[in-house]
Amino acid sequence: MSDTYLNAATLKKILFEIGTSLGIDNSIIDSKVSNVKKSEVKFLPIRHHSPGSTILVQKWIEKYEPKLILVEGPVLADDLIKYLIDKKTVPPVAILSLYADINNTFGLNGILSPDVSIPAKFESYYPFVSY
Repeated sequence: MSDTYLNAATLKKILFEIGTSLGIDNSIIDSKVSNVKKSEVKFLPIRHHSPGSTILVQKWIEKYEPKLILVEGPVLADDLIKYLIDKKTVPPVAILSLYADINNTFGLNGILSPDVSIPAKFESYYPFVSY
């Protein structure tokens, strides 16, 4: 494994693919990746949470001993943070974020739910790259 577990070449390849699909010049992405590599900020992207990624994150934390860890999550889970950081919470934990179609925008209330008065709920999946 490389020093940051995701080497710059692989990261650039992924970001170039995303950038190309968005019409972003690869030289801009290359510059941004270089800046991140030079900074004290460490970047550890986790796309799929599994026992393997948990071990990876644990080893990374032990190696770098960060003062602060930023974890991105759904806004609707903000009220759960107090439980996630509570000393009584024992990993592993997970948050499943769903969209509730309260206004029946998709016209599926009563079809994907028991009654038209009960909003249909949807999970979201947005792949970042094509693999």
